Amino acid sequence: MKKTFYKIKISLAALWIAIISFSSKVLWLITWPTLQQQNIYQWEVMYWVPSPGPETTINAIINAIKRFRIPLIIVIFIVWIVNFIKIRKIDDKTLKKKKIKSTAIIILIISIIILLMSISARLIKKYYA
Repeated sequence: MKKTFYKIKISLAALWIAIISFSSKVLWLITWPTLQQQNIYQWEVMYWVPSPGPETTINAIINAIKRFRIPLIIVIFIVWIVNFIKIRKIDDKTLKKKKIKSTAIIILIISIIILLMSISARLIKKYYA
């Protein structure tokens, strides 16, 4: 029992690391051309960095939010499919109910995050652009 618990714990940690590294790589690839165009990264002169204009920074933030929503939608479907397969194999009714409840909570949380990201992108665009 302990071995399976540790395997599950390690696999969840690896999954979170993969999700975080993928999202940070996506955000870096989104913002890097904007930073390059505005000469923010000046490797020769480290003490002076010009600040970007507010419009380009806001557009970069909005684009990052829009592009980050797509992987979250994909994660919802992956969680749903994997847990659906796992739930079908369970015979115990109480364990099945717990698994269904935890899956619903996870999908609900990710859906709320997507909704908040959509609302925040629209509010940023409305009030700052």
